[in-house]
Amino acid sequence: MNGDPRTAIQTPNAPAAIGPYAQGRSGPLAGRWLVSSGQVGLDPLTGALVPGGVGPETERALRNLEAVL
Repeated sequence: MNGDPRTAIQTPNAPAAIGPYAQGRSGPLAGRWLVSSGQVGLDPLTGALVPGGVGPETERALRNLEAVL
């Protein structure tokens, strides 16, 4: 197969990926799978880590992942 069969996923509702990465990628199986990693508790509007420790950071990371999905 020529080229990369995956499709990069980008959304302004989650923090931008750092480095040469995508927020997520969907694959060639009719879009039935998604790969995402490195989601952290960054606020997509400010780019800053949310305050309050692991609880709020985890909640924000899951909201960021939901935005990618």
